[in-house]
Amino acid sequence: MFKENDDAWNAALRGAGFIRSMAIASPSKIGITLPLYVKKIFCCLKIPVIGAGIGGTSCSYFLRQIFGDRIEIDIFDSGKVGGRLATVEIERRHYESGGSVIHPQNEYMVHFQKEFGLGRSFAFGNPFGIFNGSQLIFTGSNSNLVTLSRLLLRYKLDSIRLQFLLGQCLERFLKIYAMQKSNYCYTTVRKLVSALDADLAENLNCSLRFALTKCGIENAIIDELVQAAMLCNYGQSVDIHSFVGLVSLAGMQQNLWSVAEGNCTVAEKLLETSKATFHSCRILEITRQMNGSFSLHIASDGALNTWRDGYRSVVIACPLIAGQIELNLANLPSLEPFRTAYHRTVATFVSGILRKHHPWSNRPDFVKTILVSDVDFPIASMVKVDPLGKDDRLEKKNGKNYDMYKLFSRDFLTMEQLNMVFEQFSYHTAVSWLAYPEYTGQSRDCSFILTDGLYYVNAIENAASAMEMSCIGAKNVALLLACHWNGDLTKVDR
Repeated sequence: MFKENDDAWNAALRGAGFIRSMAIASPSKIGITLPLYVKKIFCCLKIPVIGAGIGGTSCSYFLRQIFGDRIEIDIFDSGKVGGRLATVEIERRHYESGGSVIHPQNEYMVHFQKEFGLGRSFAFGNPFGIFNGSQLIFTGSNSNLVTLSRLLLRYKLDSIRLQFLLGQCLERFLKIYAMQKSNYCYTTVRKLVSALDADLAENLNCSLRFALTKCGIENAIIDELVQAAMLCNYGQSVDIHSFVGLVSLAGMQQNLWSVAEGNCTVAEKLLETSKATFHSCRILEITRQMNGSFSLHIASDGALNTWRDGYRSVVIACPLIAGQIELNLANLPSLEPFRTAYHRTVATFVSGILRKHHPWSNRPDFVKTILVSDVDFPIASMVKVDPLGKDDRLEKKNGKNYDMYKLFSRDFLTMEQLNMVFEQFSYHTAVSWLAYPEYTGQSRDCSFILTDGLYYVNAIENAASAMEMSCIGAKNVALLLACHWNGDLTKVDR
């Protein structure tokens, strides 16, 4: 991005015969007064990244790409690398419990998967059924053609209109990759989306139901298929803003995949490739010193609270949830204006056999995923899941085949609720986590810059929460930080 400045200065140094001396002496020691951008070429930028999820690790990766050896990166997290890309271990097998699917046009995740030599699993989500709280109102097929014909039969041309709308929005959104390759970056989420397309940005200002109705799509498909997709992916209704709703619908398209070794493996590889130093600890406070640098007050298990100093900038790559990180900054006394309420979801893992009389069991051998369109039903979705890196998904137990199921819900499921669905089952575990923001019918704009030198990757989640969105937010922050460090704002908010 800033190669022109580097090349010009290196050429000047060669002409003056200074290359050899620069290797052993700083510019100040040999009596040279250098421009600001040249001084920074000789400095090593020291950056902490708070959060080791896909946002934090990909931001570290992008920073390393931009700065090369001129940056020192520390990553802090009290949990495991991967964050919300989590897995659970059940009977010595691992299953995805967090973010599960990747769209085939997610360029960053596709690139990471290829660069790190990871495998793909395409087994998720097809065929699916829709349950309205009392009966199974739609079932798909292993044949895409048969599924399409059933969609046309039930929803007429609205199923095609919906796909056409998704295709239009996706085409506009994919411009982000060319823009970021050209090093354009944006200070707020709304400016980023508006730079892609003004009409696309309008989806931040209205509910999904309103946007679809405006496009002539009837309530039947909105209340059934679309509602079920929202409850499955975000645990919320079609009253969320249209941009996140369209991202959710894209997550129901064909050829979705996940990393065979576990999606969290991508974050682990990003951390390794970025050559960042991982610190297993919690950040209590961020303080700005008199010289303008930042200090972090950290706490780790079994150790006294300590401080780490000398950071020129700070990247926050975790949700700003009340009561976690405190600030001691004169020009930013509180993080409250930037905090977002997060939606809690529960992933329950059960192996068993569905009840024969239950509506979900009409075609149990063909329906892999059950989506629920009733917001009051205790279960939002249920999917048969395979263990990571395994082809044998069935285990023998008492002479019967037991599938492993993952059920999403707002609250912990009771044994009584599970008994309604399963004839026989073994309860394994339930994982409760703050999965994504609580969305409303209009997105609240959020800045990627909390104050001078303090950056916020997760601002992007106000538009939509997904693995690829986190990577896009991370790349945007890395580009912003580089522009500010080099004093070149020509590609900021353009």
